Amino acid sequence: MRSKSFGVLAAGAVLAFAVAGNAQNFITVPVSAPMTGPIANNGLHTFQGVELAAEELNKAGGLKAGPWKGFHIKLEKLDDRAAPAEAANIAQQLVLRKDVLLAFGPVFSGSCLAVLPIYEPAGMALVSPMCSNRTITERGYKTIVRLVQNDIPNGVGQADLAIKSLGGKKVGMLYPPHDYGAGTYKISHARATELGVEVVPVQYNEGETDYTAAINVMRNAKVDLITHFGFQTEAVLQYRQMKQQGLKVPFLVGPGSVNAKMLQLGGADVEGVIGVDFLRADDPNPKVQELVKTVKDKYNDVFSMLSRNGYDGMKFVIAALEKAEGNTRADVLKSLRATQIRGLAYDMKVDETGNLIVPMDRLQDYLFLKQIQGGKWIDYAPKKS
Repeated sequence: MRSKSFGVLAAGAVLAFAVAGNAQNFITVPVSAPMTGPIANNGLHTFQGVELAAEELNKAGGLKAGPWKGFHIKLEKLDDRAAPAEAANIAQQLVLRKDVLLAFGPVFSGSCLAVLPIYEPAGMALVSPMCSNRTITERGYKTIVRLVQNDIPNGVGQADLAIKSLGGKKVGMLYPPHDYGAGTYKISHARATELGVEVVPVQYNEGETDYTAAINVMRNAKVDLITHFGFQTEAVLQYRQMKQQGLKVPFLVGPGSVNAKMLQLGGADVEGVIGVDFLRADDPNPKVQELVKTVKDKYNDVFSMLSRNGYDGMKFVIAALEKAEGNTRADVLKSLRATQIRGLAYDMKVDETGNLIVPMDRLQDYLFLKQIQGGKWIDYAPKKS
């Protein structure tokens, strides 16, 4: 889907808000994310979460306070195909619109890095539910509001789970060269080294189909566990070819691959894959269970961590809009930076750099192990000896 006025935004979602005084009683929310292509799952699940949160607000009568009191949210779904250049193109158009006060997304780090130099001089807040590259909040931007843990806890946590929970003593690491994959890998590599574990790294390029060379490196090095830092398409191929070539070691994928698309692509071939996720499969939270049922009934889909992040992200934005002191971009940005809510799994508040505050001594509250069994992602339970 391509909007004539927006073009296609890479890996993100943009919220356009009606200014106070507009005769309409709704806020237009264009959600721009990959809806087609190899990683469309990321955009579709994010949009589902955003939509559920918006529908809840609308059914309850709209915003309860602030300059948009009584306004409802109207969503516009835009396909971005996850290309940073497209994200920049859309951002350049958005900053010229007087009715756009806030951008929600992108959801991929490369796209966030592409649009921040555009939003920053315009003073427009960029709320991201997924961009995790650590440098996004280390470059001095005043407009970023990142509502997901960055690559530091993600990388440290993935290494800890591989070594402490899964018993890896010589760990192979497969990673692509993009901002998300390489960024998380570097942190995880450093953590593994700190824990005294030898790492065997192999970089791969997305779109490749033959991973024989990479698998041979892992086999010859006699790794006892492989951890992967990319997305599901390559993870499926790598794991399938590992088994075909007789390399039988635990295969741990990061949050970028823990989704329904991996199950669809891999089928029976991905049985046994272990993944790091931000959401338990059997979360006892009643609200999570309600959303799991709603997503199944409404979309015939699964409620994933991407859905959760979209839902929590919209809830965060709603809270900030209701607390805004005025109707300018500066007012919205100030409110976003000061907002604090309880999300579905953890408290959500950003620090002075716009980074989600994550206590490093409580990573067990943010990262969980799952495993594919019977064609489903279930909570991981180690086999009893």
